[in-house]
Amino acid sequence: MSETLFEDFLLAQLIDYLAEEISPGQRYQFRSPDPGNTNELILNLRQASGSNIDLNGVSLPCISIADTHLICVAHSDDPRIVEGFNENYISMLRDQVAGQEGDFENSALLIIHNSLLDTLNNSALDLSDSGAAWSPQLIRQSLAETSKDYEAHNVFDTLLQWQSEIISDEEGTVFGFKQIHQSIASGSDLKLQPLSLLDDAGLAEMNGQSQIKRRLEDNRDIFERFERVAHHFPDEVSERLRVSEKFARKHFGEGAELPWKELDYQKIKDELSQQDEKKLEFGSISSESIEEIVGPRDESSTSAGKRRKHVILLAEPDAKSFDISIEFVGDELPKSDVLVEHNESVESQNSLEIKKTKKRRRIALECPYDGKPTFFRVRLDRKLTSERFDFRFLVLTKGEFYIRDFENKFLIKTDGSRDKDHLLLQTEDRELLINPESAGRAVLFENEQVISSKESGTVDYGELYEESDVVSFTVENQGHELRFQIEGEISQDSLTLPLLMDSGRFNRLFDDNYNGSYLPEKQRVVIDNQETNVVAIRAKVLEIEDAFVENKLLFFSDQESRSLPALSMKEFAPELFEAWQQFVDYLR
Repeated sequence: MSETLFEDFLLAQLIDYLAEEISPGQRYQFRSPDPGNTNELILNLRQASGSNIDLNGVSLPCISIADTHLICVAHSDDPRIVEGFNENYISMLRDQVAGQEGDFENSALLIIHNSLLDTLNNSALDLSDSGAAWSPQLIRQSLAETSKDYEAHNVFDTLLQWQSEIISDEEGTVFGFKQIHQSIASGSDLKLQPLSLLDDAGLAEMNGQSQIKRRLEDNRDIFERFERVAHHFPDEVSERLRVSEKFARKHFGEGAELPWKELDYQKIKDELSQQDEKKLEFGSISSESIEEIVGPRDESSTSAGKRRKHVILLAEPDAKSFDISIEFVGDELPKSDVLVEHNESVESQNSLEIKKTKKRRRIALECPYDGKPTFFRVRLDRKLTSERFDFRFLVLTKGEFYIRDFENKFLIKTDGSRDKDHLLLQTEDRELLINPESAGRAVLFENEQVISSKESGTVDYGELYEESDVVSFTVENQGHELRFQIEGEISQDSLTLPLLMDSGRFNRLFDDNYNGSYLPEKQRVVIDNQETNVVAIRAKVLEIEDAFVENKLLFFSDQESRSLPALSMKEFAPELFEAWQQFVDYLR
């Protein structure tokens, strides 16, 4: 089939329909909301004219159909519509056609418009009405008939039905079929891009309408999701769309090797399926030689941020070495996938093993320790983005640095350069407690100052914070130094409660030692060494729970005088009171 314009197709439909329906004096109207479609349609109708009628110096092209001259005009309140006429001129023209005198004998009128004016809509037959020339039902039937000899006729038929539903839902016009007509008219491979879909070579092999429709709907969902992320979050494509970083670099952004919109649907489905086939999930971090581990703390709440974990290990004062064990749920983790980086000593002197149990893989790493703050990184170099975990470690001697004031605020920054390794604190505080036993206060007036924790208990960087984009200082104790940098607090998403409903913490569900801690003064919960906002009714419920525990209540009331202390049941129910006391101690 030779390629034809959709407007040519509409003209043929109009002529076929009016050949049986047209009569002199009759008036027809068609509402076209899109100025571009209106311009193309009226231009095509005028090019098909074989004669003209003059009215007040204006030449009006006519199409001859069954001995009747059809005058085709466009109403224009929109400057984007060319060669249109105002309401007054069209009213005069309508009266001339109704009079059937002189040049207007045996004439009829077609008005293309986008108006609710009675002048245009009343006493004129609507060509978009059911069964009329440009009704969605008739155009769909005609296109289906045209495509029946094609190999992909089942796909076209489903597309037409699908598009009919969209036109009906959105109160659209037959121009909604324009792109499907172009695919049918071209006689080439099925092109879906003009329909805001991904091209899909696999569709032509399908026969069942329901199967084709499901695939088209999934195609549309993927297209809309990819388009939304590409437009609003161009720097977060990989994590938001669950595609590999290589895929994102190749198909998104300026200079993309092959833009994602030009990919076949199956190509994207294969990428998504591959990324969904997780073989490895993070489990936990432990150590045999280190009793206190702070973290792991996620870098952020995004998918990529949750794969980057930050951990502080507190070694015993006399420790000459330390070990860590990073456990994963999964069956595959070759040693070649594990990289130890950013510390030459740790890289060259570690003993690294992969220990295997059923459905579990454990990285066992042991390293010498000289007592100095030790930064290093362990990461997985995996094919799937979802398995590229990155662990940043800092080993400190227990008691050497006071960590309680920053244990829920830190990120570990290390790139292998010892003089640049530091802790980044995400906080709105203007001071840092470094020694609770000292009343001394060190006020910072410039960056890179070194503060002794023997001489000062608090570092006050408030004034410098207001004046400088970056606040950095070093805390010294017993000849060892730990560098800090301050940045504003990152707002955390609201916590999913109860934790049973948090799919991201599924692997910790049956860990009896995994709990959140409530901070009543901030109305926040600390979990995974992250302070997280709690909002709405959840905040109120936690506030009440805290009142039960801290005030030792059996019954809570907003009116404090009506609250009932648990001690009141000690005399008449001592065993129950004892059980209650143990429960509250556990909660505290």
